[in-house]
Amino acid sequence: MADFRCPDQDGNLCKDQVISPACGSKTLDTRLDLDLLVEALQPSHPVRVSDDPGRYICNYVYFCGLEKCQASGVTVLFIHLPTFETLPQSAQRLFLLETLRQIHLQLAT
Repeated sequence: MADFRCPDQDGNLCKDQVISPACGSKTLDTRLDLDLLVEALQPSHPVRVSDDPGRYICNYVYFCGLEKCQASGVTVLFIHLPTFETLPQSAQRLFLLETLRQIHLQLAT
């Protein structure tokens, strides 16, 4: 559901609106084993699984990506990252590289 806390760039303020008429109010999930991914990343990165991408653009973009890719078998994942003030860009780069490596390992099996 699109439920924005503030208007988007065009001034639209969605409240409890279905993102995709084809999907209705059903939820979509990534095909990745997120518990396995978190387990592989946690020794060096403070990560956790969340089923709440937020109520603004993040939710909308993630859902649209999942919907468009579900039939093709393409894997979709949405990751929230902190600001560079909280976690420096170099640390985020290392985290993303390790995340991609772990995803590759997971999909290769």
